[in-house]
Amino acid sequence: KELYPGTRSVDDGTLVRAFQAVAELAKGRYPQALAMVHAENWEVAWALAAQLQAQGRTDAAAWTDARPGWINEETMRRAIYLARQQDCPLYIVHCPIGTTASIIAEGRAQGANVHAETCPHYLTIYREHERALYTKYNPSIQRQEDAEGLWQGLIDGLISTLGSDHIPVRAKDKDASGKNIWTIRGGVPGSSSILPVLLTHGYHKRDMPLERIVEVSSTNAAKLLGLYPR
Repeated sequence: KELYPGTRSVDDGTLVRAFQAVAELAKGRYPQALAMVHAENWEVAWALAAQLQAQGRTDAAAWTDARPGWINEETMRRAIYLARQQDCPLYIVHCPIGTTASIIAEGRAQGANVHAETCPHYLTIYREHERALYTKYNPSIQRQEDAEGLWQGLIDGLISTLGSDHIPVRAKDKDASGKNIWTIRGGVPGSSSILPVLLTHGYHKRDMPLERIVEVSSTNAAKLLGLYPR
């Protein structure tokens, strides 16, 4: 089924074949080959969204409730397990849940070569936030405790990078006047937010070391994608 224009979800069989192909590349001519997964169970999200719409929910929190954190955790764990079976290096993009660090730690302890990324909006906006209506996104923003868990994962080093997943939709183009989360346009800009969020909310508010900020915003991504030391 189509997720976005030109983008489709895949079944586990297709995922395993992709992991096999990436693993073969990583062991051969392209040692930096890396599988990337958007970890979200879309089938469950569609079912929950239909239930909430039938109940008449249109509030911003309905988007989070239709895509609760456990549909990310289930898919993350499944992707890590399948990638480990194929000896495939794995990078999980835009993780929204506070348990990300523990999931990564558990996967590595079992032998998986896995890294995780989160994004500025997951660190600053949450389900009850006054600007939640403007941060309609996939995966969805979660709860405030999830944001704190993600911060700790970045500080501890279990979450490797802060990416942007940049979808530059301006606030004025979202037309939130109707306050209907199902019809409002999705997407948030992220590239220009990385350093301001890390410096303001990481360094100044949480004593995140500047060296760690450099790592999660630049060095680690360069190493993972074969660009380091350029």
